[in-house]
Amino acid sequence: MTATIRLLIARGHENLAVRAAIRNERRIAVAEGRTAPTHTVAERRRITGDVRHTLLAQ
Repeated sequence: MTATIRLLIARGHENLAVRAAIRNERRIAVAEGRTAPTHTVAERRRITGDVRHTLLAQ
């Protein structure tokens, strides 16, 4: 039971980090005068993988 709760909490933190990464990409694009990117499912998976790697490295 404890492991399940910890996993849910970790996934919640991961989701927040993914959303923040996407927001940052959009902010940078707008600041540079480019159109804000829309992410495909594959791109969101790539971002999620990058975030997981970063979170596990901490």
